[in-house]
Amino acid sequence: MNRLLHSGKFWTAIVDALISTLGIVLTWFLAPDKVTQVLTLIGMWQPVIAIVIASYAYEDAKKIEMGILPNPPIK
Repeated sequence: MNRLLHSGKFWTAIVDALISTLGIVLTWFLAPDKVTQVLTLIGMWQPVIAIVIASYAYEDAKKIEMGILPNPPIK
């Protein structure tokens, strides 16, 4: 659990989920023509967030390979 709370991947995903949720809730109060713009903007950022999370995962894998990070326990 401690490694999860220190994970960049985890916090990036949490922040993305919160911002996306806030954006969708915000659409409840916007004019109909603005809703599409907000949802499009959220959708446009999703690939960027996915790439950031994948980059964190790649870096962590390389660190494990090099022995910098301990191997994660397999359960």
